[in-house]
Amino acid sequence: MNKLIGISGLAGDGKDSLCNMFRQLFEERGYEFERIALADSIKEECKDALLSLYGIDPIICSREDKSKIRDFLVFHGKVKRIETKGTHWTGKISKIISQFPKTKNDRIVCIPDIRHAEYENDEVYWLKKNGGILIHVKKYEIESAYPFKKIFSIPVNNEEATHTPKVEALADYVLEWQDTSPKPPEESHFSKQSVYELFSLIYGPLIETKSLSKSRKTKKNIENWPKSSGTAFAF
Repeated sequence: MNKLIGISGLAGDGKDSLCNMFRQLFEERGYEFERIALADSIKEECKDALLSLYGIDPIICSREDKSKIRDFLVFHGKVKRIETKGTHWTGKISKIISQFPKTKNDRIVCIPDIRHAEYENDEVYWLKKNGGILIHVKKYEIESAYPFKKIFSIPVNNEEATHTPKVEALADYVLEWQDTSPKPPEESHFSKQSVYELFSLIYGPLIETKSLSKSRKTKKNIENWPKSSGTAFAF
């Protein structure tokens, strides 16, 4: 059986970093882990047009080139969502998941770019209808003059500004972490500790697995997969 984790948050706030850190935690404990991004399907559909118009391959382009084509990708994603009332991209994700080979053990599937909750079958609702949980990430800096004041990231476009507040409100957990630039969160002790605590909160007390057999490792905690509660916790 596939168990879903969705991650939401503003661009650059660390959605992929959290996905990477969860991958390590799960794989260390014997679980299979897959990452599937909604944006990957958008890039695939736009690839030929972007190569023809701008000579940019959205799948392998640099961060600088990605910023140039972001509005194009956002527009195409929005058009397809409106046409299908939110089911176009989640349908592609569902198809990919259905094609995974059968496995005796549960597989964790992480979707690190949940962004919309506008339609009845939009991304957030699709995730929860399929038994998944949603984690919202928020990156902040500390204002030098006020050491206890957090300055959070701002949306990069109107789409983010419009949809992110609702998605955050529907999250099961909220992870706030400090900007560690230029070091990625994966290399920050404090970020790793926050993720470890969140992982522990969701999946129960962590058990050392070195001495456990593989069969025991793959069954631990997954049997008590949390139900979506709508309750948010900040770290």
